[in-house]
Amino acid sequence: MGRKFNPQRLKIARKRRGFTTTELARQSGCARYTVSKLESAQNKPRESTVSSIANVLRFPSEFFYEERMDELSSATASIIPSCSVAVRDTALASASIAFLLDDWAHDQFKRSSLMPSAVDFIGIGSDVDPESAARLLRQHWGLGLEPIPHMIELLESKGVRVFSLVDDVANLSAFSGWRDEIPYLFTGKSACTVDLRLSVAKQLGYLVLHRHTRPDNFRDIQREMNAFACAFLIPEGAKLSNIGLNLKRLKETMQRWGLSGFDLIACGRKSGAISDGRYRTLHTQITNFEIFNGHIRLIPEGLSSETSVLWCGILEGLQKNGKALQDVAEQMRVPVQEVEELLLVENLPTKKVQGDLSVRLGC
Repeated sequence: MGRKFNPQRLKIARKRRGFTTTELARQSGCARYTVSKLESAQNKPRESTVSSIANVLRFPSEFFYEERMDELSSATASIIPSCSVAVRDTALASASIAFLLDDWAHDQFKRSSLMPSAVDFIGIGSDVDPESAARLLRQHWGLGLEPIPHMIELLESKGVRVFSLVDDVANLSAFSGWRDEIPYLFTGKSACTVDLRLSVAKQLGYLVLHRHTRPDNFRDIQREMNAFACAFLIPEGAKLSNIGLNLKRLKETMQRWGLSGFDLIACGRKSGAISDGRYRTLHTQITNFEIFNGHIRLIPEGLSSETSVLWCGILEGLQKNGKALQDVAEQMRVPVQEVEELLLVENLPTKKVQGDLSVRLGC
């Protein structure tokens, strides 16, 4: 019995590259109706046709003969509705590849201490406000009133699958969504650490407040995400009363909480840790500092990068077994670049290398 072509995988690969059916047909030398019929399972393609399409989409031909892939719905993901259809489709298609990668990792390392035993979330009803949801989650995770040193490490330890945004969706800063009972979060790899922490906290808010549904009014969702992030990063009751005594103290507090000057006081004000009067004083102080320094942002220095601890460990495990990302990509039937772009790890080695991998990865 011959191999069975999977039309869903053709559609995902096409969207991953940002092509319309017309563009794919033109570049592959096929008629447009041929591509449309292939995606709707009305035609059984010749292998030469699949090969031509695979070359254009930069996927191996074997990719199109594998089983069905899970997809993240645009109706439930936190993707901004105002982004273009092409960007949205590319982001969602990359999520499907991330699902494949996640399944591979959990199958290969399911008995490893790297993997969390289960997703550790709490049920939040629709009547719970964002600030209360943040407070409840901090209590559930035993965070107290202390700063969170590493957001990505914390989320991964609680079962959140964290991946990088692919390069083709530069207009997005982050997005998230649920795949059955597993939360997924995609964030920009090149973002400043303080911006990434705030962005990730907002997406965590979305995952907590909107598990499998997304209200129509995205502005309300964004306000909820902002409120959750502020209350989660700087909880009510945090000791911030002395941050405005001088610039040195302000910088020390920014370093402690891992936020820029403006984000620190904005979050503190929204969470109730800073009064309105103190906020106005600090806002003026930071504004004057940034103007005096040529509009250079007041951000903490020396913060460690937010990277995936989970995938640093997985890559070290691969290295010990004499394997690399190229081997993983071949098993998944995808280009190795697809795997590289999804990982929040610095200095990725794609081939078998010798020496201390943990140093090269910056883990």
